[in-house]
Amino acid sequence: MVLINGGVRRILSLALYGSVNIDLLDFSLETIFSKRTGWAIDVSSLIYSCSTILAVVIAVIKLDREKLLDFATDSGLIGSKHLLVQVAAGMALGIAFHAVKYFGFYAIKSLIVLGAVYRETIEMSLKPYSAYESWLQLHTFLYIPIRIVLPAFAEEILFRAYVQRHMIEHLGVMKGILLATMLFVLGHLPGEGGYTDIIIFMMAMDIIQYCITGYLYHKGKYIYMMGTMHATNNAIYYVFF
Repeated sequence: MVLINGGVRRILSLALYGSVNIDLLDFSLETIFSKRTGWAIDVSSLIYSCSTILAVVIAVIKLDREKLLDFATDSGLIGSKHLLVQVAAGMALGIAFHAVKYFGFYAIKSLIVLGAVYRETIEMSLKPYSAYESWLQLHTFLYIPIRIVLPAFAEEILFRAYVQRHMIEHLGVMKGILLATMLFVLGHLPGEGGYTDIIIFMMAMDIIQYCITGYLYHKGKYIYMMGTMHATNNAIYYVFF
């Protein structure tokens, strides 16, 4: 197991701080550049994506060259088995967890109103189809890698291969996974829109999801499964919502 020195830990602290505050820059740029339309979204998304990727690159560079191969092996980046199975499992987990989070919220709300067909359930079912037209554009093909795929893998490397492993070394498995998960959720607090009931519900479900998958990563170092699951979650959110 690669030991993470104080310099890298300071880098991680800055990265976590930046991952929270970069949302403010992202939202500001999107407002300036016509509010998520055309090529404007790619400009702000590129800056957003590079923030996490740059943090990972700097942290890796800070490792001694002798330790770099050990880190890549220990984290699952090199020598990972069953790559296609990991990718398929990641996609399945991403879809399953998102379905539980989104549809589960409306199911609970329906039970609260004594089984009545909740109006938002119907609206929610129709909402995804309204997004297709804007996604059938050229800039979408740049948006997918720079805003959905690359940040997902960079964040999983940052939070799982660095933060979670460091926390486990010092706090034990369960506490380490829980703290790493809480830091991850903290870095994804909502910006615009505030804390609605569905946002609070999904944040609670995120904690459960990433505690479960964090434990799976700890046991098997399935970094490609984690990255694919994260990217699938991103894709579902940005395509349909």
